[in-house]
Amino acid sequence: MPMSASIVDIDVLNDEVIDVVDNISNSETQTGNVASCACSVCGGVITENSYECPNCGVIIKKAPKRKQKPDRELIRTVESGNCNGEYRIYRLTDQTPFCDCLSFLFQRGTVEENGVITCKHIRSTEFTSEFTFSSTSFKKVTDWQKTLLKKLGVTINDKLSSEQAYWIVSDLLKKMGVNYHEFVSLIKSNPSYELLPLYSFGVELEGLIRNREGFNRKLQENNIRSILTGYSHDMRNKTWKVGDDGSVRRNMSVEEQREYKSMELTSPKLFGCEGFDEIKKVLSIWREIGGIVNSSCGFHVHVDAWNYSRDDLRRLSLVWAKIEPVIYYLVSKSRRNNTYCCWLRKSPETVSSIIDPFNSQINVTRYRALNVNAFNQYKTVEFRIHQGTMNSDKVIYWVIFCLKLMQKVKEGLKHSHFSDNPTIEEVLDKLGIVENSISIIRKCREFLITRYNAFKRAESDREPDMPDYYGFLGEIKAFIRTKVNEVFTNRFGMESLVYRNSGLPDNHMRNLASLAPSRRLSISYDEVCHLIRESRDGMIRFPSLSSDSSGAYQVRYDSESETLTCSCRTFRIYNHCVHSIAVARATYLTHMLRNFEIFDF
Repeated sequence: MPMSASIVDIDVLNDEVIDVVDNISNSETQTGNVASCACSVCGGVITENSYECPNCGVIIKKAPKRKQKPDRELIRTVESGNCNGEYRIYRLTDQTPFCDCLSFLFQRGTVEENGVITCKHIRSTEFTSEFTFSSTSFKKVTDWQKTLLKKLGVTINDKLSSEQAYWIVSDLLKKMGVNYHEFVSLIKSNPSYELLPLYSFGVELEGLIRNREGFNRKLQENNIRSILTGYSHDMRNKTWKVGDDGSVRRNMSVEEQREYKSMELTSPKLFGCEGFDEIKKVLSIWREIGGIVNSSCGFHVHVDAWNYSRDDLRRLSLVWAKIEPVIYYLVSKSRRNNTYCCWLRKSPETVSSIIDPFNSQINVTRYRALNVNAFNQYKTVEFRIHQGTMNSDKVIYWVIFCLKLMQKVKEGLKHSHFSDNPTIEEVLDKLGIVENSISIIRKCREFLITRYNAFKRAESDREPDMPDYYGFLGEIKAFIRTKVNEVFTNRFGMESLVYRNSGLPDNHMRNLASLAPSRRLSISYDEVCHLIRESRDGMIRFPSLSSDSSGAYQVRYDSESETLTCSCRTFRIYNHCVHSIAVARATYLTHMLRNFEIFDF
C-alpha cells in the first residue's frame, strides 16, 4: 500500500481562497438585531462572527487570501542535546525568530523575550544577537491562523507573530503528512477528526543481511548517518546503528549461516511522516544490499512517554491486556508464544508490578509484548510483539497503531471503555484510527483490518490462546490485597504512599498514617478493618498490642476534624500511639484499595 507524500503546498496557505461557506444553511433568522443561521453539520444556531461553528467546531467561513508570501532565512542548525535530531533556527521576514523544534511548534515551554515568543534554542546566547527583537515590527496572529492552530492542538500565545504562526502550521502539517487542502477539507466536514501524534519513536528491526559493513557504507553514501556496533543500547543523535543480535544468530538455519549475518537495525529518535520517509529509505537499502527475516526475528517500537504518569502506565497496561485477543491476529504465529514478548494476560505478575501502588519504581522483565521496563530511566514504552519485517508499510502502520494507543490512553482511554470481546473495528475506533482522519491514518485502518481478517480467516477454527480477562484481573486484585497486608504490618511500609502535612493536626488521620510505629504491627489489616466496621459512634474498641497486657483501649474518630484519639497512656504523652496509627493506616489503605480494585485510574 503506497504511502502519500508528506508535502505541504505552501502557496495554498497564502494565495488561495478556500471556500468553506457551504456549512451554513440558506435559511436565516433574526434574533434581536443579530443575524443568525444554522450550521448544516450540527444544526446549531450560528450568531458569532467566527471561522468555526461554536457548537460542533466545523469551519463555516471562507479562509482569507494573503497578500504576500512570507519567507524565512536559515540562521543555524543545531543538534538536540536529547538526541531528538537537528533543529533549524530561522529569521523570518518580520524579524521574529523561529525554531522547528516541537516545543516551539506546539508552544510548549516557550517564553516571551523582548516582546516575542522564543524557545530555549533561540534564547541561547549564541543566537540572540542574530535577531532584532521588537514587538512592534510584526503583525499579530489572524483569526484564521488562530483557528488553524487550535485545530492542530497548538497553544495560542498573544505574542506570537503572524509569520511565526504561518510557519508553525506549515511545519506541523508537513510532519503529520497532510497537505493544506486535505486538512482544511477535514476540519470543514468533521466535528471530530484524527491527526498523527508527534511523539518521538524509534524502531528496532531484527533480521539477516549478507554484509553488515556494506550496508553501513551504503547508508552513509545515501546521507544517512550510521555506525557499526555490537549489541548496544547506546543512543546517538540522528544515527542508525547496524548491530548484531544473538537471538537471531542462534536461530539461523545452516543455509542462512552460510549466506547471512544476524543484524539488529536500530533507528535514532524519529518524528511523524519525516521519520516514516527515513524508514522507507533505510529499508529500501536493506533490501537492495541483500537481506531477509526469519521466524526468530522481531520488530520493536519505542515510543516516548515524556508526559506519562504512573496512572497512565496503569491504564495503558490494562487497555493493552483487554485488546490482546485483537492484537493476536495482527501479528504472525511466530510471535504468539514467543518467550521474548509474552502476552500480558499470561503474565499478571508484570501488570501487578506496574499497578502496584507501593513501589515507586517499576521492576519488571522487558520480555513482554508491552514493555515498560525502561520507563524509570528513559521515559519510554516498548512494543515488542510484532514479527520481523522489511516491509515499510507494515512498519509504519504498526508504529501508527502504537502512537495512537499512547495518545488515547494519555487522553483518558480505559480498559472499561471496551466491550468484553472487542472487534478490530471497535479497537481502531477507540484508538482514533478512523475514517474521519488524515489519509495516512485512513490507510492504516484499511491495512490493519485487512491484515486482521486474513489471519483470522486462516485460523477460523481456533480461538486466541489467551487467559480470560476477568480471571487475569482477579489475579492482580489478589496480588494487591497481599501487598496491602504486607505494607500494613511493616513498620516502614507507608512512607511512599502518604506524607505528613504540617498544616494539619498531629493526630489527623493523614499524619498518623504517615508515621512509623515503634515496632512491626502484630495485628493484621483485615483484623483492624473488622474492628472499624464493628465500631459505634466513632468509638473503636482496640485490643492491647503489648504482650504483657490483656486489656483494651478506646480509639475515637472525629469525623468533622478527621482526627483520632486513644485512651492509652502513650497517646496522652506523644499524641500518637500504635493503636491510632493502625486505625489510620487501615483507613487510608481501605480508601486506596477501593480505587485500585475497580482499576479506575
